[in-house]
Amino acid sequence: MSSTSKLYLFLFVFVLLYGNMSCMNSNGQEQELESALEFALDNRSELEKVLAHYADDSLKLKAAKYLIVNMPGHYSYADSDMSYRYALVVDSVVNHMKDETDYNVIRDSIDNCARKIGMDTLRKEFDSRLVSSDFLIKNIDEAFDDWQNGAWARHIGFDDFCEYILPYKKEELQPLDNWRSRVKRFLTEKLADLECCDQLRNSPLAAARILNKNLADSLHPITGLSVKHVYLPLECRAHIPFGQCDDYVKMATSVFRSHGIPAYEEFTPQWAGRSLGHAWNVLLASDGRKISFAGITEQIDGLHKPEERMTKVYRRTYAINKELQQMNLTEAFVPEIFRNIFIKDVTKEEIFYCDVSIGMERIKEGYAYLLTFDNQEWVPVAYGKIAMGRAVFHDMGLNIVYLPACYNTDGEIKPMANPFILHYDGSVESIVLDTSVKTTLCLSRKYPVMEYAYEYIPRLTGGEFQASDTPDFSTYQIVHKIKKGCAEGVEFRIPNTIKPHRYWRYISSRYASFCSIAEISFYSGKDTLRAKGKVIGTEGSWGNDSTHTREKVFDDDILTSFDAPRGENCWVGVDFGKPVRLDHIIYYGRGDGNSVELGDTYGLYYWNGERWECIGKKKASHPYVVFHGVPTGGLYLLRDLTKGYDERVFTYRNGKQIWW
Repeated sequence: MSSTSKLYLFLFVFVLLYGNMSCMNSNGQEQELESALEFALDNRSELEKVLAHYADDSLKLKAAKYLIVNMPGHYSYADSDMSYRYALVVDSVVNHMKDETDYNVIRDSIDNCARKIGMDTLRKEFDSRLVSSDFLIKNIDEAFDDWQNGAWARHIGFDDFCEYILPYKKEELQPLDNWRSRVKRFLTEKLADLECCDQLRNSPLAAARILNKNLADSLHPITGLSVKHVYLPLECRAHIPFGQCDDYVKMATSVFRSHGIPAYEEFTPQWAGRSLGHAWNVLLASDGRKISFAGITEQIDGLHKPEERMTKVYRRTYAINKELQQMNLTEAFVPEIFRNIFIKDVTKEEIFYCDVSIGMERIKEGYAYLLTFDNQEWVPVAYGKIAMGRAVFHDMGLNIVYLPACYNTDGEIKPMANPFILHYDGSVESIVLDTSVKTTLCLSRKYPVMEYAYEYIPRLTGGEFQASDTPDFSTYQIVHKIKKGCAEGVEFRIPNTIKPHRYWRYISSRYASFCSIAEISFYSGKDTLRAKGKVIGTEGSWGNDSTHTREKVFDDDILTSFDAPRGENCWVGVDFGKPVRLDHIIYYGRGDGNSVELGDTYGLYYWNGERWECIGKKKASHPYVVFHGVPTGGLYLLRDLTKGYDERVFTYRNGKQIWW
């Protein structure tokens, strides 16, 4: 069993134990407090010392009770000495390899050290059974001082204070040390300058901007990789030259809270229109606004991910979510995301939403889930309780395809109804496959055009294909002019009026177009002549980047492209050595590699109600693939069986792919 599986088993046992105690003693906070104290076992006396310490301070006593009542379920390494040894090893590895350009090597070295130390097997224990009274008292006193006497939290009430400043840790397995006072001294340059400005002196936003920029300038965040065990003191964690967005978000929260800046984290488990999920920070500004941003990796300015559709938004909390606690108590299997009982659904605070009711005739009780498609699989994003044969899912994001499902005891998905589109107006459109009516699908992409690919599309507009018998194209014939750029490959036939020519090229005169072309294939009949000529054109590349020279236009890879040294009037072509007559040309602009690519084999799949079923496979000889005899009205998926991983579900209407 993996360490993650053991951890979840560990937490599930807690849910059974503490959940039962909570059910037996549900008459108020004092009963919950007694249950939490009992849960602490031999460490109960340490927690009682904290309560006794604040017996004459009603507000701090209330805060202490809040921490103790919600402490069961939070956990740390039992052997703190071993975890600090790991931190020292990480520092040593990073310092030794700080000039290493291959971050995969650094990651693998750190993970290998973790294995040798035994981090995977290091015992975990509940905080209730570990924390000392001195540690908890120090944390409470420092948090109150930041709230009541600091500059940046006076605008928040007690409840927000308890969640966003008071907690003695930010994440599970975080070392139980004096992080608050220690981190407060970390990268504080220019922070004290705010005292000179009456307008900004008490602005948590201004303070957060300074701290966030200091962190970004120091860490130079690179997202994409992460070590397996990131539970390190922040100063050590900051030395690792890469991380996931989640790593940076958690570091930022720790820094903000150490200064008494009220901040928390939210996440969406799965983007609605592409792969992966995302996490970000939220700052409670002094005027009541909630300002979202990705800590360290972006500055606090403007909207965060405004064009991304979200299925759900969850907030990470210190307090126990009793609904999730109960679900874990009663269900034989719970998806991984909902085994974490320290999250709260806040979708209605962040996006447009509506409730959805789905019939569950085969299941009369328990919980059902709504799933959204990732690049490869269905991912649970929401849960709903089943009652009287229906499951109600609250606060669902709009303009998204969902799959209603349950899970068996082995964790296998059991679809309970057809996928459906939840439209902007709240209407539900079931996607019903009709196997009795067949149609033809002509497909040119396997993934939607995203913003990072869109920026290159306009560069094609106005580009020309020309033919000449002079190497400098002092005279030429225009073969084809691109009226409008697009993200798909394009095939066009050569007019009969074009005679044989020796030199053929693509030229872009548009301002800031940089001759951004990825692939050109010249055909005489069915045969390509590309390999029989010499590559000619503008020499060099932007920034002298050897990965973007003119030769990349003829390397059979649509992910490589020409990036000319100048923005306009650059070109690339072929000298065939003698005049040749061409039949047609296929070209691809610079893009994301998700267009149908010549020579790759593609499989078309449709959702048959229980799984993805392949209707056929085609090798692409054009910048599109055609599938005949396809059941109509379904949810489809085009997969490149040769390479790549980006793929997205779609419906097909009026000859077009509609991406979801």
